[in-house]
Amino acid sequence: MNQKTFRALEYDRILEMLMTAAHSEPAKRYFQNLVPSSDKDFIQKELDKVEECFIYILKYGRPPALEFSDISLILKKARAQAILTPHEILEVEKVLKLSQEVRSYLANADSSYLKTIQERLFNLKEIIARIDQTFLTPEEILDTASPRLKEIRDRIRRLEARIRDELNKMIRDPKIQRFLQEPIITVRGDKLLLPVKAEHKDSIKGIIHDQSATGSTLFVEPFVCVEISNQIRVARSEEKEEIERILQELSQLISDSYNEIKQNFESLSELDILFTKARWAHQFRASKPILNTAGYINLKKARHPLIEKEKVVPIDVHLGKEFDVLVITGPNTGGKTVTLKTIGLFCLLAQSGMFLPADEGSEVCVFSKIFADIGDEQSIIQSLSTFSAHMKNIIEITQNADSSTLVLLDEIGSGTDPEEGAALAKAILKFLFKKGSKVVATTHYGELKTFAQQEERFENASCEFDINTLKPTYRLLIGIPGMSNALYISSNLGLKEEIVELAKSYMSKKTLELTDIINEMERKRKELEETLENANKLKIEAENLKKTLEEERRRFEAEKQRIKERASREAREFVQRVEDEVEKLFKELRKIAESLKEKEMLKQLEEKKREYENLVKSIEQASQKEEKLQSKLPENLRLGQKVYVKSFDAEGFVESLPDSKGNLTVRIGIMKLSVNISDVFEIEEETATKNLVSSKKAVEVNQKSIDMSIDVRGKTSDDAILEVDKYLDDAYTAGLKQVTIIHGKGTGVLRQAIRNFLRRHPHVKSFRDGTYGEGEQGVTVVELKD
Repeated sequence: MNQKTFRALEYDRILEMLMTAAHSEPAKRYFQNLVPSSDKDFIQKELDKVEECFIYILKYGRPPALEFSDISLILKKARAQAILTPHEILEVEKVLKLSQEVRSYLANADSSYLKTIQERLFNLKEIIARIDQTFLTPEEILDTASPRLKEIRDRIRRLEARIRDELNKMIRDPKIQRFLQEPIITVRGDKLLLPVKAEHKDSIKGIIHDQSATGSTLFVEPFVCVEISNQIRVARSEEKEEIERILQELSQLISDSYNEIKQNFESLSELDILFTKARWAHQFRASKPILNTAGYINLKKARHPLIEKEKVVPIDVHLGKEFDVLVITGPNTGGKTVTLKTIGLFCLLAQSGMFLPADEGSEVCVFSKIFADIGDEQSIIQSLSTFSAHMKNIIEITQNADSSTLVLLDEIGSGTDPEEGAALAKAILKFLFKKGSKVVATTHYGELKTFAQQEERFENASCEFDINTLKPTYRLLIGIPGMSNALYISSNLGLKEEIVELAKSYMSKKTLELTDIINEMERKRKELEETLENANKLKIEAENLKKTLEEERRRFEAEKQRIKERASREAREFVQRVEDEVEKLFKELRKIAESLKEKEMLKQLEEKKREYENLVKSIEQASQKEEKLQSKLPENLRLGQKVYVKSFDAEGFVESLPDSKGNLTVRIGIMKLSVNISDVFEIEEETATKNLVSSKKAVEVNQKSIDMSIDVRGKTSDDAILEVDKYLDDAYTAGLKQVTIIHGKGTGVLRQAIRNFLRRHPHVKSFRDGTYGEGEQGVTVVELKD
């Protein structure tokens, strides 16, 4: 791979986009010098890292803007015991503060790479605090930098105040005022001076530091202030020494933490690179490519990233399995060159650890070399014609191509005599094929269509052209050679029919037959596409109907479960009331029997009470058995296993294991029934189901089932919290370890209210957002205490 290929495929323009998107200097330099790798393992690891960042952004939003300079030289300078400037120290602090922010941002990281990065970011808060108390800006060091610095500056301020007081006293003195140009204090350099009239220069004793442009005013420092100024000068020298000591101290702190700071810097640089790639992938709706080393390319709905989103036409193209050389024909401006560039650019991007703007499942080969001869390479300076310039590139390609090479040739053989150009094109394609290279070439030569049709491992393709609108559709059609359509276009534009017919008479019979064959192939292709489109519509309708029926079934099951739970609750309440009434009745009857001294009646009462208690006990035992049965959902079903099918209230034997949707076949007697695994329960012994069936009707009202989730979407915060509170109590009592609260995304008000409530709930151990596939931020997954 070389810069010529990068320019031809516009890879350099993609790098410019990435450089602009990157925040830090190291990331910008990385993209400036990024060269595709041919190491498949390295590329795969890079793509896996980008995927982690891509998913993390979708879950938790974008990371902090990683804007920082390259501090590697600053760190080396500190390690060499040099004193850093305030600007350099603040650049180091920026990296340390960003490390803190990113460490917090990655708090939810549970994937291998991002978790490792988070653990590698050191929180050097002591150094940050020390720098913060030292600098306001790179030019201004705070008094809080050290106690001695504060003491020196306080002394300077007091001395300056003394000078100002002395000067104010003098300008208020009427005897002195008449010698002054104005009764004010002026500043020259760092000196406070009086503006004295030149003719009275001897009237105020002091040192003349400056004069006005006209010479009429002298700026004098009175001798009374000179001694104080000398003290200020000494103090400022002490201030400078103290600042140097402070800078040396901070430089030493940075030097002592060299390894930690360097690791933070390198980790942030790497993150900025990966998150830039992830953001680019999100911007272009890109997906992670599948890599291979078998020379196979399969791009699904590939969209060239440099074409506007509204105008780009996705293409499907594959190469390397059924054929190794693809010859694309068709009219000019039909999309042939864009197809070439898309194939080559996508291979370069994938080998640079980038996602591809294509559908999931797109696959590319890791090539060791990619060559592209695209565009007009004519050079006036070198006195090369277009043909000569192309041949110069092709000679280089044929000398270096091998079995791990992708070759892209635009308008192969053009720029010379058509017969010679076509012959030369055939020879080049055949030579590259024998070398084992994968080749995609565009051409206008009709002979190459026949050549590609006849040669093994060669295939034709074309860019579709709508004859009716006289416009290209830019769709790539593999297996169908293209036509220039010159006669059709001319006829539709209004060229006389006799001229068109005369032109046809000049064409060879073989060419006309080929044209008719291609047109017939195109007609049949469109018919098949229409048939396929209708079939897809019917499939979508069937799937939608299936989803509707499935949703209805779920609603029915949920309603059935709700009615069942309500009936069970009401039944328990009724049984409790009956028990209370019976107990009360027994007490009253016992009192009556004792007052009448009827021993036989007392005996009968006690016997009836025991019978009643035994009946209640048997109902409870049956209920416990059913609950136990419900808890025994099958984990590892085996063929022939005996199970209980709840919906049919019968035992059966497993005939087939569950499919991907959990459906299986159970034989009950002579019937084979399709049931869902949620309707099937394990049984330990033959008598278990019989006992359950005999008491089922009596205990059904006591059955209790707690869903693994609760849906409060559309409710007010107060109503939702009341329902969630009751639900958590029931789930905790039922022994559930984890439940899901479905509140939706919306404005986030309901989500925040529920989370505030969960923070203080006694049964809640922890909670989190749903992961990808669980509902993400539209749900909250709650872990309950033991």
